[in-house]
Amino acid sequence: MNGHSNHSHGHVRKERVSGASLIELSVRPWLWYLSHKYQTNITQLSDIPIEEFQLYVDRKIKWVWLMGIWEIGFQGLHHDRTDPGLLSQYKITLPDYTLDDVIGSPYAITQYHCNPQLGTDDDINSLRQKLNSMGLLLMLDFCPNHSAADSPQAKTNPEFYVCAPKNGENSEKIYNNQGIAYGGYDQTVWMDTLQYNYWNSTFAKAKVHELLYVASLCDGLRCDMSFLLLNDQIEKNWGVELASHNFKRPSQEWWTGAILAVKSQYPNFIFSAEVYEMPLVTKLQQCGFDYTYDKTLYDHLGDGNLDKLRDWLSSQSEEYFRHSIHFISNHDQPRAATFFGSTWRANAAAFIAFTMPGLRLYWMWENRGYVNKLDIRLRREQIEYNRPETVQFYRHLWAITTEDVFEKGHWTYLEVTGSESAWRLIAYRWHYLNKKRLVVVNYSDTQASGYIKVANAEPMAGNDIIPVRDMLTDTTYERSASTMRTVGLSVLINSWWAQIFEY
Repeated sequence: MNGHSNHSHGHVRKERVSGASLIELSVRPWLWYLSHKYQTNITQLSDIPIEEFQLYVDRKIKWVWLMGIWEIGFQGLHHDRTDPGLLSQYKITLPDYTLDDVIGSPYAITQYHCNPQLGTDDDINSLRQKLNSMGLLLMLDFCPNHSAADSPQAKTNPEFYVCAPKNGENSEKIYNNQGIAYGGYDQTVWMDTLQYNYWNSTFAKAKVHELLYVASLCDGLRCDMSFLLLNDQIEKNWGVELASHNFKRPSQEWWTGAILAVKSQYPNFIFSAEVYEMPLVTKLQQCGFDYTYDKTLYDHLGDGNLDKLRDWLSSQSEEYFRHSIHFISNHDQPRAATFFGSTWRANAAAFIAFTMPGLRLYWMWENRGYVNKLDIRLRREQIEYNRPETVQFYRHLWAITTEDVFEKGHWTYLEVTGSESAWRLIAYRWHYLNKKRLVVVNYSDTQASGYIKVANAEPMAGNDIIPVRDMLTDTTYERSASTMRTVGLSVLINSWWAQIFEY
């Protein structure tokens, strides 16, 4: 990040980037669900009953991400209703689907105006005002790498896109009949999208203006596949095409200037990035992103290799985690109970992901323990019933983790020692003003015990015996503060479970 942006917005960024929670709602399926819940047709943003948002206020969730709000085209919808690979996928995800259930990918965007099925840009604005008045912030999508295949821009400004190399072969698998490249990533071609060219300086400037307009409608953005805009990635993926048309690599990353432009107009605006690999994560944070996906933590939680998990948690800085987005599921990933193999294990992963510093991302209905995927191209998923133990689990977890000690506190990773099963336990503590919390998770299939040295356990009014309360069971133990500091606090925890202590 250049000195100027650091200087002018450093204090804002520091203040805003602390722990907070985000609920991701896939808008059209959510409205479909609400229509059934309220037995009335809820299709527009303006129809959403205010008590639905009150639920999130009550849970102290800060951000509402309305995923899939923008205008999409006919071509993408046609593709999603006719592509054989997708049709066989729907059959597995939603065996009784009909073509009416296929609503089109929200990431094949024709233009950044509200999807007419949902309302107008004014409706987005008034919804945002309503949310802000309740203490909620609105997050929307920004999909900068590509447009829908039938975006008006492809007709008016074809030079804004990556084109087939001069004198090269024009493969219809990679380029459309105008010779414009389809969007894609890692050998996958997205036939419903077209690839933008950020090395065209006219386009790069136009895109900043578009970003400023989008930023005027919300409080923050989740930027889809944001790493694909980094110059190294563009060079790797499209270098041959761009060189043949004499496009040169810019000296600066597009994101650096774009984020600066938005923050100088909206100082508290938040940028979050979908990104998967570590060097790219660091690069995007340097460009000014407030939050970046911590996919590595998700992968380690999935693998269940405790050495790798411990290594990751102990080797990254608190600052890195503070700028990370932690999740156990989202619209791109399977439902947590499916991915982790059981609701128990998914809940154990949640104990870790959602007690870390940074932004906690909850996927729609995660707190119900669902196992069936909600495909982003479909308006509904298979009907399921709430799993009471998961509902109860989240009720508990939210009550604990929404306290300001988890939002604003200082986080420290801790070692667990002193028994043969201690390696099964993951521990860290939080400290804010006079509040202290110790989180210990048994991320394994066998009961485990160990000792954790708690350096900041202090006697109360000269009394070495202090109350240590397990917040999950509301059980209080009397313990010696000096023993906690020297020998450690002794714990015994069942498989896939945790203890969160107040001390």
